[in-house]
Amino acid sequence: MAVSLSIANHHASLPVAYRLYLPQEWTEDRDRRRKVGIPAEVGFRTKPEIAPEQLRWACASGLPRAVVLMDAGYGNNSDLRTEITALGLTYVAGLVSSTTIWAPGTSPLPPKPWSGRGRSPKLMRRNRQRQPAAVKALANGLPAKAWPPSRGTKERTKS
Repeated sequence: MAVSLSIANHHASLPVAYRLYLPQEWTEDRDRRRKVGIPAEVGFRTKPEIAPEQLRWACASGLPRAVVLMDAGYGNNSDLRTEITALGLTYVAGLVSSTTIWAPGTSPLPPKPWSGRGRSPKLMRRNRQRQPAAVKALANGLPAKAWPPSRGTKERTKS
């Protein structure tokens, strides 16, 4: 398995970054590592931890910027989506229906001021009025015109 990054246009798709993904069981098995020659400094990293590294490299290299497309294996990772946004990129992501997001026009409460003791607060604050919503609920709340006509049926128009 691998994590790869490709750039594409109307004519072709070209892989520009590729990294072997090692399952955690492989990185923890000394005998297996030795047999296949995995260097000691290579540790376990999830696919969503590898992907932003490739995106940062592509941006720094001056490759054309475009929309990042990713399946739910990546799209459900909010840290990855945040990193993509921080790079100034837009994305289209597959999400499982239970994933929660902030609906357009909503956001978490501002962070509490840090007292100077312990770690600074990083969790998104919420209250009854400010809550993320499940993507399924948001999708079901879209107007009918937002959905394409079903396959096999003709779109009805008023005459």
